[in-house]
Amino acid sequence: MTVKIDSNAVAAVETGIVVRDIAKMMDFYRNIIGLEPYGEVKVAQAHVRGFKIGNSILKLTYFPDVVQSGPHSGFPTGLRYMTFRVTNIQPMFQSCVAYGCSVVLPWEEITSMQGVTYQHAIVRDPEGNYVEFVQGMPYAPPSEDFLAGRIAAT
Repeated sequence: MTVKIDSNAVAAVETGIVVRDIAKMMDFYRNIIGLEPYGEVKVAQAHVRGFKIGNSILKLTYFPDVVQSGPHSGFPTGLRYMTFRVTNIQPMFQSCVAYGCSVVLPWEEITSMQGVTYQHAIVRDPEGNYVEFVQGMPYAPPSEDFLAGRIAAT
């Protein structure tokens, strides 16, 4: 079975972040990252504010009884970061640092093992979520093993 995407939807995938401080997170994503308010949903249990960037939606979701998660470092498993494809990586990264975001990976230009060169940087948003900026195309075509659904030795 293959998922059938709603052709009327703005985004095929929407990413949601459960937030503690909605005002601070809205300020960061709207005024520092530059996302455009798109829509909101308010129900008894939650208030979701959707922001549009390109053909994607980022949902900042506030629950009155949010559960605090523990601190983490490095790259723990699970949904931990989102990537913004940009054409202005250096000023975007500098803007985040000036705002007070901590740096996970400083801006750098790297070349992948497949020989593809691109730029990237990772910062933490006001609540510690990892936000990656990528400029250029880091992907090489999928390997034969990947296409066949096999896990090859790295």
